Amino acid sequence: MKKVVILLAPTPPPAGGIASWTERMLATTLPEGWGLELVDTKLLSGDEVFHRKRRFVRELRRQVKILIELNKFLKLKSTVLVHSATPAGKLGLCREFLCLMLTKIYRKKYIVHYRCTLPNVIEDPVHQFLFKLTAKLSDYAIFLNENSSLFFKEHISGVPSGIVPNFIENSSTPREPKNIEDASTIKNLLFVGGVVASKGSYTLLEAARRLPNFNFNLVGFIDPAIKIESMPSNFILHGEKPKSEVEKEYQNNHIFLFIGNFRSEGFSNALVEAMSFGLPCIVSDWASNADMIEAEGGLVIPPNDVDCLVESIVRISRNTTFYNSASEWNLRKVRAAYCENVVVKKYFHVYESLALHYRSA
Repeated sequence: MKKVVILLAPTPPPAGGIASWTERMLATTLPEGWGLELVDTKLLSGDEVFHRKRRFVRELRRQVKILIELNKFLKLKSTVLVHSATPAGKLGLCREFLCLMLTKIYRKKYIVHYRCTLPNVIEDPVHQFLFKLTAKLSDYAIFLNENSSLFFKEHISGVPSGIVPNFIENSSTPREPKNIEDASTIKNLLFVGGVVASKGSYTLLEAARRLPNFNFNLVGFIDPAIKIESMPSNFILHGEKPKSEVEKEYQNNHIFLFIGNFRSEGFSNALVEAMSFGLPCIVSDWASNADMIEAEGGLVIPPNDVDCLVESIVRISRNTTFYNSASEWNLRKVRAAYCENVVVKKYFHVYESLALHYRSA
């Protein structure tokens, strides 16, 4: 009989890092004998992925729907465990507690997958209480980065855990590295993600004003709260694009910029995609960014530091040796650490381990 994993996670719309991960998980192929079933935790139409503005009644209805769907799958004998992806907000942890308790009634296993950087998210005493309550009830914890792992181990004992990064589809690799001979051709700079203040939009704008010979291309949802006066012609807001068009942007640009400090950031899908296209990257020392590119795949700067950003863009664009080396290194890093066939094996090993305990319980 096939062993079923219930994936407790959102799908688009609206777009977001967790939703993109969910789509990739649903498209992947688990080893024989395993299958995924989705309980969709997506936001209701009209809610905002970046600001979390929600109406109480609508949110309550959403939570009830999630519990009903989860209960339906938990009744199945083939269900072994729940794999829950959470940004670890207060409201999300309240739901996590209810889902955990329901899962325990059916004596199934429960993985909490923290889709954030925990020390950046867990702040006040109430939030910390909810975090500890749910963490101690779980059977396994998955993190996106080392900072989350360390935070978890400082506060929680007796719960096994591990770091598993995001992944890109096998079909997305391998690609050829950039091979730039003439530094003067390095002109196109790319950001992919929500165009919001905390992701560095205003910092990119100021950099564009200081570097008029470079094109700053921003692709993604544009926050209505973003107000830009006298936008320079080299600062281009493309809005949201389908995957095929986003891939063309990765192909046609020269350097990837990811320099914000978005509170819920854990491991950037856009950054690993940029690396998979061989783009050298300039990133903020935030979440998983520095761990991903290390010292070889680009440059790391403080979050939203426009002076460092401008200096880094000039530095990379004038040094073709470093540029080409970073391009090749990023491709190797993706193949070794972030491809689907590498990362999904890590999930499978966790599933198998919990299934053994489930059978012996």
